[in-house]
Amino acid sequence: MKNALFILALLLFAIPCKSEVKLPAIFTDNMVLQRDKPLKIWGWADKNEKVTVQFNGQVQTAKAGKEGNWSIQFDAMPVMAQPLTMEVEGKNKITLENLLIGDVWVCSGQSNMQWTLSGLQVGEYEAGTADYPNMRMFTVSREMALSKQDDLNGSGWKVASGEELLDFSAVAFYFGKYLVEKSGIPIGLISTSWGGTNVEAWTSMETLHKYEHIATVYNELDKTIDYSKSATEEQKEKRAHVNRAPSSLFNQMIHPLLNLSITGAIWYQGESNAGRALAYASLFPDMILDWRKHWGEGEFPFLFVQLASFNRPETQTWPELREAQRKTLELPNTGMAVTTDIGHPTNIHPQNKWDVGKRLALPALHMVYEKEITYSGPVLESVDVGDGKLTLTFSQVGNGLKVVGDSDYLMGFEVSSDNKSFEFGVARIVDGHTIEVWSEKVKDPQYIRYAWQNYPAYANLMNSENLPASPFRTGSWEWITEGNRYGNW
Repeated sequence: MKNALFILALLLFAIPCKSEVKLPAIFTDNMVLQRDKPLKIWGWADKNEKVTVQFNGQVQTAKAGKEGNWSIQFDAMPVMAQPLTMEVEGKNKITLENLLIGDVWVCSGQSNMQWTLSGLQVGEYEAGTADYPNMRMFTVSREMALSKQDDLNGSGWKVASGEELLDFSAVAFYFGKYLVEKSGIPIGLISTSWGGTNVEAWTSMETLHKYEHIATVYNELDKTIDYSKSATEEQKEKRAHVNRAPSSLFNQMIHPLLNLSITGAIWYQGESNAGRALAYASLFPDMILDWRKHWGEGEFPFLFVQLASFNRPETQTWPELREAQRKTLELPNTGMAVTTDIGHPTNIHPQNKWDVGKRLALPALHMVYEKEITYSGPVLESVDVGDGKLTLTFSQVGNGLKVVGDSDYLMGFEVSSDNKSFEFGVARIVDGHTIEVWSEKVKDPQYIRYAWQNYPAYANLMNSENLPASPFRTGSWEWITEGNRYGNW
């Protein structure tokens, strides 16, 4: 009898379990799908199972492979602001409702991107008054992995209205709000961010392997650590700070999104890399190129926030990090929101997220929505040396350069003859796009820097659109962060 029961049990376990058709977590009700690009829909099912997907008048069929993976691709579709339904059918049927077709933006970085509306003094007001049915929000759960993952966890797509807003990224919300109001196109925002993280964690190992010291750190990590939610307390203790490990967030919070067509990305990060600013000058553009390569959608717009003012007294590394960010504008289709005027001396998380979101939206409106606008603060184009002064020419001036704040004089400019010892200079606006700077203490100035402090509250050069000029420094110099290496995270 016991033998018979044992054999019966073996037979029952040998019967294959029926596997339902499944979609990735990014596909839920209220989703926005990307306009004007082929749409890939993918998921899992039983081996050889036939899967049919219907959406917006198109029908596509696929057969699951030996590992259970399937995918289909719809032809590109135009903007659709009227709710649509998607049906996915195999042995079971999935119905997604209230879908729109518009523009999808990935919103990533560290704590200032993660910072939710609930953390703002105006958060309750925004939640009580905002009603944007054509803006949708998805928050990726903060999880990590040392190998590439096919799926993630998240909030599901939410309509941007009421209390749903309180748990969403404030910067991403204001960015999307401005785009919806100015473009009229449905906007989907995917917030995938984690406070205290560095750029290395958001970059794939394919790119990071060229940095030998980073590859060494990765190879020495304990790959046996359990990163799942069911991990024991001992395992959780072991994985502390691994969200800063190379590629750990790319693997879990970016890689599962790569099949999704997008318009572009916005990024607010850098505080955790300030001690390695010179390295960031290579790592940050490498991360942008890395994402573009993996998404396979060309040089999509990548818009980022330059670090705000913050009075970190230990060392003056933030100016170098801002310079690394400024130099990243050399990559095509990038834009930078300057925020030195809206920082806080003692709070690394300034409350003014509205201006941050708007300043990110301005280059998006120019690049994607073809708005002829002044989309950034004054941009230094050239420096002429001669007659004991420096003549600076700027673009992106709008109707002209101007002084703002309590002073009638331009402040924040320093000049030098050797790019080592600097003296504050006298500066005056010559015309709408030109400034002259000199100093009685420097007879033959050759170099200039502007707003070169962690907290340059005195810097007061703006354009007619009230957008501040970025801090900058000319010439070559010895970076104080040179030689600082990744690994002590």
